[in-house]
Amino acid sequence: MSDLHWRHKVNDHNKARVESLTTQIHQASERIHNVINQIKEGVAESKVMEVEIHNMKHQSSQELSDAFLVINEAEAKIKDVSAEHVNKFYLFESPPKGLEALARCYAYLLAGVLDQSVLDFDTEKRPKDTNWISAREMFKDGNMFLEGLNSLRHKIEKLEVPQENVEAIKPILVECFYELEGLHSFSTVAMQLYGFLQKAVTYYDLVQKASAHQQETMKISKELEASSERLIKAEEEMNQLKNLSDQLYKELEIATSEP
Repeated sequence: MSDLHWRHKVNDHNKARVESLTTQIHQASERIHNVINQIKEGVAESKVMEVEIHNMKHQSSQELSDAFLVINEAEAKIKDVSAEHVNKFYLFESPPKGLEALARCYAYLLAGVLDQSVLDFDTEKRPKDTNWISAREMFKDGNMFLEGLNSLRHKIEKLEVPQENVEAIKPILVECFYELEGLHSFSTVAMQLYGFLQKAVTYYDLVQKASAHQQETMKISKELEASSERLIKAEEEMNQLKNLSDQLYKELEIATSEP
């Protein structure tokens, strides 16, 4: 083989090698660019989630703080109510104005809390009947009724009071507002129970909001964890691509420096 032919073959070989290395470097550069964009998007997404988590934790903390104050106010309203006071309501065959609406509200609030012998409820803890004849049975045992009120705090915290029941109370409070506000002229105890009821509903709403924010915080925290794992993998890929790119440039330098 002549020397000229040998040099021609070597040059062709170098040319193919240079073209191959150039293509690989271009592909690596494109991939590096894409990974950089992924990392930037991931970092921005993580920052947004971190802000959301911070805000939700703050909201939840504030709601629980407000709830604590509200339930303490509620319990203070009935601290002087005795079983004998409650028993007197059972004696009314026809309730005074406002008392029936109050009893209906408590039938919803205490369904599943009081014993079924005094307040019948279904499998979903909804009262089977809220008319006066049925609802007045709650007042027959004053001690049991007050124990039910005192246990509400923990029942609500454990999310054991059905939301449908509490939502059923709210329109009654609106529709019978003037009747309920007039209870003070009939009985101080009835007015105290009305005050407790209002606070208990507010407490329920605050605990529900706090619980929802806590659950959302957990959900976003898991998403943030997954995003962090993706960032770690992207950074690992970036390092591998940089090493590959450096190696390809070295090989290209050798290929282009050969005769």
